[in-house]
Amino acid sequence: IMFKKITKSKIFLIFRDSPFKSSNISILRGMSGLVYTISDLSIYKENLGAIGNYNNILLFDMNTSEKLTELKGHSSYIWSIIHIYEYKNYLIASASQDSTIKLWNLQNNTFEITLTGHNNWVTSISL
Repeated sequence: IMFKKITKSKIFLIFRDSPFKSSNISILRGMSGLVYTISDLSIYKENLGAIGNYNNILLFDMNTSEKLTELKGHSSYIWSIIHIYEYKNYLIASASQDSTIKLWNLQNNTFEITLTGHNNWVTSISL
């Protein structure tokens, strides 16, 4: 999956397989800024994707491009989103320029906990 900013209206194209086949193009609307990270969360729920931008995570359906919900809580850019299936299948973690990692519950789309202690941006997380 690849995203591209089209205009100042915040429209992004989602490409599946090849970006040159028009049948593979969907449009995702509703972002309030640039996309800094994207994550495939279909291991939790089929076709679930997440996009991180400035202070929020947008959950969307990767097939229909439908915006499902937003998770808000960071105070700066979100650089990385991962699914924590090794621990609990319904948790995701987000790393941010606000020097925190936040855990989110996908069962009810709520914030769980903030991990602090970094002295600078957290740009990547992995298990």
